[in-house]
Amino acid sequence: MTPFLDEYGAQHVIDLFKRCNDKVKKNLIVRFLDETEGKKPYQRGFHDFRDSFKELSVHVFDFSLAKESNWKRETFHAKVISCDNKLAYVGSSNMNRHSISGSMELGVFLKKKDAETIKQLLYSIMEISRKYNL
Repeated sequence: MTPFLDEYGAQHVIDLFKRCNDKVKKNLIVRFLDETEGKKPYQRGFHDFRDSFKELSVHVFDFSLAKESNWKRETFHAKVISCDNKLAYVGSSNMNRHSISGSMELGVFLKKKDAETIKQLLYSIMEISRKYNL
């Protein structure tokens, strides 16, 4: 789950997915896929590597919710990686060149019950997100 995914970050995400066993369900939660259509750098990574995500059978979810108060949409700022429902990473690093190679970021690894809680949260987010067809 990452709100910012440029070309550099997409390559890292694809590498993580390639390391997974073929039986592992691969999910990617991003935001504003249709609204940007690759025009903005923070979503270009998804659009440029769309075929790679498709080849890896990645399930893509576009998360944003309408707000009653104004025209803006509710989104997320969290960055999360969940692995086999046994480990989870929650942190500040976006999947983009700046965060990965040029910024001090902070995150934590969670195990067991805490990782399970993160998994449940991610499944809840996917449930209310729009499934993006590759």
